[in-house]
Amino acid sequence: MENRDIQCDGFFGACPVIDALPTNDVDTRNSAISKGTAGLRFFPLWLGVGFLCVGLVIYLSLIPLRPIKAMDFPFHDKAAHLLAYGATMSWFGQIFRKRNAAFLIAASLVALGVIVEFLQGTTVYRTFEIYDMVANAAGILAGLLLSRTRFGTLLGTFERALKRSVR
Repeated sequence: MENRDIQCDGFFGACPVIDALPTNDVDTRNSAISKGTAGLRFFPLWLGVGFLCVGLVIYLSLIPLRPIKAMDFPFHDKAAHLLAYGATMSWFGQIFRKRNAAFLIAASLVALGVIVEFLQGTTVYRTFEIYDMVANAAGILAGLLLSRTRFGTLLGTFERALKRSVR
């Protein structure tokens, strides 16, 4: 089914892109694994990429880092926190379109940010900072809001384009 006039109802409204996405010959939109998801054909792949992002955030948060000259501006570390957590949330927000699932993921990422920050405080080469947690939460909120716009349909759009190019 191809629908080029997909409209989302604001940041937290329903998005009919779920019903417009192509599926395999077997309709899996009502199966247990796809409830709350965007009905993506490559759901396991996209979920795996999301977990790789989470792993990368944890890894980069806990290893010793040398200063990067390209990031020599005020609050560069806060910008990095905002971008890392925002990108991760917007990725998962594209996969899980239901409000409850997105809020659960957002809460989980906030908890992850708090835990990682406390873990940083236990190392001799990283520091605990409350403002890092604030930057993480701001990034998560930005990613959540961004995923509720048309940006949140990019994976579905990519899958449809991929399907058309394979024909």
